[in-house]
Amino acid sequence: MLWVEMRDLSKEQGIREGFKFSKMLWSPAYKNSTATTKSAYWESLLEVEKGDIILHLVKGVSKNKDEMKFIGHSVAVSKCNVVSTPAPHPKYDYCDIFYTVPLKNYQEFNSEISLKKTFKINEEQLIVFCNTNVHNNATKSTELCQLGFSVSTTHA
Repeated sequence: MLWVEMRDLSKEQGIREGFKFSKMLWSPAYKNSTATTKSAYWESLLEVEKGDIILHLVKGVSKNKDEMKFIGHSVAVSKCNVVSTPAPHPKYDYCDIFYTVPLKNYQEFNSEISLKKTFKINEEQLIVFCNTNVHNNATKSTELCQLGFSVSTTHA
């Protein structure tokens, strides 16, 4: 399977070494200190399997620090692990359980691929896709469309 990691490289400072960019995908297992609220976005890590390809979509690498670009890819060393560990970053000190996927074989692309330009080039096809799938009540497609158009217009 193919996955996309979204990461802000300007926020790498303070992350423990083994959890840094291109070394590990990771997320907290829950959103707050009550451990009752989970994130569907973070829980998608549980679906990663050994050998899956990870595309790295990052911001903080170009003159426009908010522009997201695909800059390379890695391979998942194993399926997702649920581990009890100190927080990889102080922002998540409230949590003691994390989802982790170790990575290997990071390869940088010859040139960065702008997400905004990718959406702009494929805008007509994406609109047709979204309109077709929204009318069929395809929830996941609707979420994809909302994400896609949000990213393309606001650099979210």
